[in-house]
Amino acid sequence: MIVEREREIQKFESASFFKGIGNFIGDAKQLFKAELSKDLKTQDEAQNFLEEVKNAQYTISDIEVKPGKKTPSAPFTTSTLQQEASRKMGFPVAKTMQVAQKLYEAGLITYMRTDSVNLSEFAIKACQDEITKLYGKDYSKPTNYVTKSK
Repeated sequence: MIVEREREIQKFESASFFKGIGNFIGDAKQLFKAELSKDLKTQDEAQNFLEEVKNAQYTISDIEVKPGKKTPSAPFTTSTLQQEASRKMGFPVAKTMQVAQKLYEAGLITYMRTDSVNLSEFAIKACQDEITKLYGKDYSKPTNYVTKSK
């Protein structure tokens, strides 16, 4: 199995390709993005395609609406809070925990030093009631998060 994989690696030849992606601004100044369904194989082919479509007129021939469902991210644990603060804001761990402590003391977040993603039944019920009141029962299904086990 290892030998077969090594042979595949040895036979591999890299190939460049180019993608065609267009950004369009509609009448209401909303941005539309369209991607060419095939890859362009050479830089010349990509450049020729760009020249052909640069000043063309475009119309939207069809709009397809698809139902979508996106589940929310799990609540932060101590480590995920620190990772996101570092990644998005460049905060060191000490600053992250200092800011989180101040937010906790002001009553704006729950206790941040935890490795659990579980929410209390009271909090889930309160959120569910508020969401049902504002948006309806279809939007008030709670998500149960599972803590990763080692």
